[in-house]
Amino acid sequence: FTKYLLNKSVTLLTPSTNMGVTEYFAGKVLLLTGVTGFLGKVIFEKVLRSLPNVAKIYILIRPKEGSSAIERFKKTIIDSPCFHTMKALHKNFDEIISKKVVPISGDVEYHKLNLSPNDWEALTNEVHIIVNSAASVDFNARLDRAIKTNIKGTLNVLHLA
Repeated sequence: FTKYLLNKSVTLLTPSTNMGVTEYFAGKVLLLTGVTGFLGKVIFEKVLRSLPNVAKIYILIRPKEGSSAIERFKKTIIDSPCFHTMKALHKNFDEIISKKVVPISGDVEYHKLNLSPNDWEALTNEVHIIVNSAASVDFNARLDRAIKTNIKGTLNVLHLA
């Protein structure tokens, strides 16, 4: 079963495809956003643990003042308790991460995710599946800020698709 999204052919996983989730994701390249947040970490850990045949996982990380995307990836994500089980199960955890995961500096709030031209091209050419969990969950945030992240950010990610 194939759908067309913004002139791209997308195969949907449906009961009639007779394909399991593991088989569907095998060999695919993913882009995950929002991985510095709780939900994103859980999704990332689940993908790593349960879908070992995913070819590559790009992680979009917004640099913050004083921390690069790579530093945030190591400190906020990889050092998180969420990955203790993976580290215990796989003594070669660091090797798995270095071979399969590509942290990439960007921000969903900006046009073309604020990516470099090379990164934008790599993502548009390689990524098969996008899981967007980037969001502002501050219920006291100004409405314009929440809209910028939660609505405009989602549209910017969709533009990549």
